[in-house]
Amino acid sequence: MSADAARRPGDPPPELPPHSGAAGLISHLSHSLRTPLNSILGYAQILMLDRSEPLSAVQRERVERIQQAGWQLVKLLDEVAQRAAAEAGGAQPGAAEHRPASGEAQGRAGGERPPGSAA
Repeated sequence: MSADAARRPGDPPPELPPHSGAAGLISHLSHSLRTPLNSILGYAQILMLDRSEPLSAVQRERVERIQQAGWQLVKLLDEVAQRAAAEAGGAQPGAAEHRPASGEAQGRAGGERPPGSAA
């Protein structure tokens, strides 16, 4: 089991590994933020799709807010990663298309669609 897998909520974050400049640091931060963000978006999707215990209208609205905020953060991370790659001289093709695995189904579940997806 890796050290990351053994971490529990509330544990201090692991130390940052040495990086070769700002691009490496941004890459590490992007990964470190996407991992819990994907968990949050995935759990929100599970709540929206659970037919055995449907959400009330108020609960559904709150989960949709979580999804919208999550997708805004995903978009922001994409933009930061693209800008860092461009400044480092190496564009990252397709970085804007990176979405958590639950992104497509999440949009169909009644929440906010991922940024840049067709309506």
